[in-house]
Amino acid sequence: MTEETKPEETKFVKVNSPAVVLTVKDLLEEIIEEIMSGKVVSDSFYVFNKEHPNGLLLARRQFYEKRMIDLGGKTHPKFNMAIAKLDLMDAESQKETAERNDRFKKEREEYEKHQLEIMLQLKDFVPEDTNNMRIIAQSMGNKLPPIAEMGKNVVAAMLRTADQLVSTGTIKASPEEIERRRIICAGDGKDVPLCSRFIVEKERCAACGCFTKIKTWLTAERCPLGKW
Repeated sequence: MTEETKPEETKFVKVNSPAVVLTVKDLLEEIIEEIMSGKVVSDSFYVFNKEHPNGLLLARRQFYEKRMIDLGGKTHPKFNMAIAKLDLMDAESQKETAERNDRFKKEREEYEKHQLEIMLQLKDFVPEDTNNMRIIAQSMGNKLPPIAEMGKNVVAAMLRTADQLVSTGTIKASPEEIERRRIICAGDGKDVPLCSRFIVEKERCAACGCFTKIKTWLTAERCPLGKW
């Protein structure tokens, strides 16, 4: 290796405002400090180079270990500590992922249970007799929205719930929030009156046509009348 290509004298430009020029040693120290301080947020990284022009997905430890070794960091006194820190972060990420998947599985099972209960409620309704639902609503002094409008509401609710799952990893509201919403819709039999748009017999909202048992359960949902 010539004097001009020694790693210690290679310069790296750190894109910033203003730009900062780092030596290999400085860059290595910065990477190790980033690891030890726990600032590494992502658990995987895409690497693009000549060998992998379309990108290569590396796990967090693979990515940072390779970066440190490429910068001559294997002999750094904190190298093994940094690797141990990466292993710890990977273990924590795996635990969080497992817990999130388990939570989502339980919420999905509960959601499917609610769906089944509603399907059982509707088992007597057939496509040729869809007006039955409207007759029940009208007998309670309420009329459901047009079927096309209710269909749009269902699709919008699905999109909101999907966005909620992606952003937070959960779709279920807290038990306290579910109960608060339920009371606003159905009343508490004491101080809080029944909502004028709530269809008691089928537990549906005449304003949007939704089944309140599911709507109040989904954290991304909102009352069409702005009550919750």
